Amino acid sequence: MAQLRTSPIKFDLEPLTVEEIDGWKVIREYKNQKKDPLLIDLSHRPSWDFQNKDMLSFNTPELCIPADMNGVTRQGNLFVSRMNQTQAQIWSLDGITPSLESLTPGCTDITDGQAVLALMGKELDQVFESLLPLEMFKPGETGMKLFQTPLFHIPCQILVLDRSEKMKVVIISCPRGYGNDMAKAILKSAAPHGLAPGGKNVFLSWLNSGE
Repeated sequence: MAQLRTSPIKFDLEPLTVEEIDGWKVIREYKNQKKDPLLIDLSHRPSWDFQNKDMLSFNTPELCIPADMNGVTRQGNLFVSRMNQTQAQIWSLDGITPSLESLTPGCTDITDGQAVLALMGKELDQVFESLLPLEMFKPGETGMKLFQTPLFHIPCQILVLDRSEKMKVVIISCPRGYGNDMAKAILKSAAPHGLAPGGKNVFLSWLNSGE
């Protein structure tokens, strides 16, 4: 039996469906869940910190490290964000742990040390106007991008994964100890735009669509 692991984030909603994943209690959907926009807890998703002076030499068909700082790449459902010259973060957003033996010893599992949230919605640009003094969705800008910036004075990685009119998707990660306060602050600030908690099913539906 997997060791019980708990998310740092708690939403004040009654779950409709729940499952256990690698010891995590994960909410698939909440009762009376809204459709858009949503804030989703993804803290159970595996992630790793990778550090090396020659990062691009580790690229494989299954793992593509961005060449540029603040770049983000996707191979299947495995994402990589380039934080600086010698550091990147690897995100398994479908929950499947890849083989990372070729990256040792510079690869460290950091899943239990951070909180991870997904924001999803057609009008997510308006939501972020209430959160950050940054233009996350500039007209005409395409592709995925990493922003390394404080949110509510907490250092965060913010990944723009989808800019489409159909569904915008952003990932926010911060140190685990700030996770619950971060989630509450985001919900409070974006309340005028109707942001509400959601379960992981909505995120998985987008992820598996390949968009």
